Amino acid sequence: MNVDLITGIPGQTEEMVRSDVTSALDFGADHFSVYSLTVEEHTALKQALDADVRRMPPPERQDGLWFAARDAIVAAGFEWYEISNFALPGRRSEHNLGYWRLEPYLGLGPGGVSIFAAAGPALAAACPTRLADGARLDPAEASRAAAAP
Repeated sequence: MNVDLITGIPGQTEEMVRSDVTSALDFGADHFSVYSLTVEEHTALKQALDADVRRMPPPERQDGLWFAARDAIVAAGFEWYEISNFALPGRRSEHNLGYWRLEPYLGLGPGGVSIFAAAGPALAAACPTRLADGARLDPAEASRAAAAP
């Protein structure tokens, strides 16, 4: 079972994050995706923030909440294998790894995006990835790294 966990929610505490992780583990989670909340225009949350009804935690607090989730998940025996993904040994998401490997996929519905095999090499050449230290990484190298055991 995969659990998507959002951190940085107004009013959220590190204890709440740890409790959410514990609850998910109690239900049998074997994979987590952890994301920081992003506020989008034209949403009820954005309106509440603009009206000063709600306040986002400051950036350093948002980071602390994300790291609290990471620490609790890793302490439970999960490996951190992608930017936002954690899995028990042998339970990595092949679906997610396909994106890193630039494998073709079909997206349907409003806003659906597809990538087909013929675009793979051209896409890899056109979309270099920037690493945390500012260096650039060719997506083909990223997908080879993602495929490595």
